[in-house]
Amino acid sequence: MDTLADAVIAAIAHISTAPDDQDGRLDEDVRVLELITVMLRDCTEEEREALRAALARARSFASSAGNRNPDLVQTYRAIEEDILDTEPE
Repeated sequence: MDTLADAVIAAIAHISTAPDDQDGRLDEDVRVLELITVMLRDCTEEEREALRAALARARSFASSAGNRNPDLVQTYRAIEEDILDTEPE
């Protein structure tokens, strides 16, 4: 489950921080992120813990690599607040 959780966190971070240099890309990115957020709010507690661990690994990796990109920091915070710190619906 760790590999899947790592992939989900990486995908969300990539979509959230990628430059929007293509027409219409931003709108589609927002729709995809909203869909992922809604789907993950219904994950099991075990899945939620795997995502928490993956988020901690991603933050640790970014920190050790010296990546202090404010968009990435905000994305990690949003994952925590919008997905992991919510009660399943």
